[in-house]
Amino acid sequence: MADLGYVKYQGTTNTTAGINYFRGLQYAASPSGSLRWQKPRPIEASNTFDSGTVYNATQIAPACYNSQPKSTYTDPNNITAFPHTPWGESEDCLILDVLAPIHPVSSSLPVVVQIHGGGYTQGNAQSYPGDALVNASNGGIIYVSMQYRLGIFGFLSGAEVAQNGVQNAGLLDQRSALDWVQRNIRAFGGDPTKVTIWGGSAGGGSVTAQLIAGGAYDEPPFSAAIAEYPWWQPFLNQSEQEMQFNTALRLSNCSSVSCLRSIDTLALAALSQGVENSTYPTAGDGYGVYYFGPVVDGKFIKELPSVAFSLGHFYDVPLLVDHDAYEGDIFSNMTQTTQTEETADAIDLFPFAGPAFFSRLYQLYPASDYNSTFFQRQTWFGDFIINCPTYIMATNAVDRNTNSSAVFKLTFAAGSQLHGATSNFLASNITGWPSANNHTLAVIMSSYFISFATTYDPNPVRAANAPYWPSYLSNGNGSAALGESVGFDTLAVTYTTIEPATDPDASAKCDFFYSHQYQAIREGDERQVRQFCAEVPSLATLGPKTEAIEQGRPDFLRLLLESNNTISETLVAAAYERRDRDSVRALLGCGWQINTPVYSTASLVCFAIDDEDFMQWLIGNGADVDAVSNLDEPVLAMAIAHGSMGVVRLLLTQGADIRHGNLLHCAAQRRNTP
Repeated sequence: MADLGYVKYQGTTNTTAGINYFRGLQYAASPSGSLRWQKPRPIEASNTFDSGTVYNATQIAPACYNSQPKSTYTDPNNITAFPHTPWGESEDCLILDVLAPIHPVSSSLPVVVQIHGGGYTQGNAQSYPGDALVNASNGGIIYVSMQYRLGIFGFLSGAEVAQNGVQNAGLLDQRSALDWVQRNIRAFGGDPTKVTIWGGSAGGGSVTAQLIAGGAYDEPPFSAAIAEYPWWQPFLNQSEQEMQFNTALRLSNCSSVSCLRSIDTLALAALSQGVENSTYPTAGDGYGVYYFGPVVDGKFIKELPSVAFSLGHFYDVPLLVDHDAYEGDIFSNMTQTTQTEETADAIDLFPFAGPAFFSRLYQLYPASDYNSTFFQRQTWFGDFIINCPTYIMATNAVDRNTNSSAVFKLTFAAGSQLHGATSNFLASNITGWPSANNHTLAVIMSSYFISFATTYDPNPVRAANAPYWPSYLSNGNGSAALGESVGFDTLAVTYTTIEPATDPDASAKCDFFYSHQYQAIREGDERQVRQFCAEVPSLATLGPKTEAIEQGRPDFLRLLLESNNTISETLVAAAYERRDRDSVRALLGCGWQINTPVYSTASLVCFAIDDEDFMQWLIGNGADVDAVSNLDEPVLAMAIAHGSMGVVRLLLTQGADIRHGNLLHCAAQRRNTP
């Protein structure tokens, strides 16, 4: 039995496996009705448990509602027929399972928290069984697997959703589950200071999201991360999000998010599948890509993952990444046999790219290098969506983490060699392990991952016959955008060999997809920036623009804005914080209104209370002298309390209203009055 304080749970014991199982533990209230598309409510906050009752935790709980992409859909005559799991489905699905060893080696064990994959539309807490890992650890780890909202339930986007709830609800569920682990894992014998998050595919993408959550400014509820074959599908931009939301309204005969909160659960599950099928491939949703997923919301996800890693906006924790040999295979269309068909599919995947982008794509992946159109497509798709993300994560982690040696990468060419191939050597219930047909390799693989989960290094407790796994090596120049083979060490695994190898993803191909714009900006290479803007306008995103501001290159910012005029509050704030008039002017020229508050609260003149010259410039360009801060404090009051007296005089001269705010109190706060 486990006593969590607010509830007692009775699990079940399997002496053969050596595991105590606790199934279906709620970490948050049912996210139904008015709680749809809201932050998950911690279960303790809505505690309905009877203190005198011991609750049964022996049954596998229903899954969150699943759906699937149109590219694999099998019932074209019924576009709303969503898939089912053996355990059923429920909207009240925010649960986790805890697997603890019967004979722990310590009273405070390291913890693995598994975030399942499935394209943010499929999966449950049983998707990646941890039984064999707990058993193989010989009492060394506790394994937790979670569920989170999927499809339309967890990833509906759009302005109205953001204004009346939250976007990325599924990611917030994951964070809520991690917080639950921090509060409660001691009751199962776990150590909340030694938590490794682990996920593959969309689970790996989720690990990425948790690494960059909120700009990574606070302390994370985990201490290490394993991102297996991380799924970095394209994020929908604002117009695509509105298309998604409007499709949901149209198919449901609703006119608002309030209406969507009122419809029946089964109807919403059918709507999730219907939206998936009705939109593909009209919104940057090429073959194999799922329509629902994370978006940049300015709050939990402040920027694209590639941007966050390039700028160092991720948690400084030990990291292990991997990918399989043929990641794009199951996400590519075997019926495509011509270059014309493949290019049409690529245009669906990159709807904002111009001809130069596709010309460069096929220079890097020429048809002559492949024996079929299918294999050509699976190669570049796998690089774009999985392989290159592991390169970006690893290179930036070694360059920016406190312990650069605590970064490891694996390339896996055994088993099927397809997406998820490593799971057959790691994930299984105890009676079915190993499901792979090479027992020796399964033992070696599990020993590496258990070692990392317990020591943050795959080597100390690896199997006796397991070769040494070298740490990934930095090139030492603080940049991940060189795209050269400089000796980044991976562990390359095949059926016959396990040996160190240079990272095959350190190449111009990954630079093309993700990195080269940052390096060009950092090096002040105007020719390269111009070429990038001309060839890849769709990737002139907020990240390169922020980099241009941080590097003091408003000329580059203007080039990027001419290529892609998308701006954000984060971008504007960066320019104002640096008093960069040329960058501010470029943003104003792109449509930003000078009196628009940042994140709906903070007026931009608040950035200038100690800079009379900058304040004069802002006022001259139309800034409101009676603007208020995010604490509803007039800018005049702020200047009196904390700013320049020259700014105070300027604001008074310009007619700032002295009736707003407690100016006498602000004056008393001031330590040095000239």
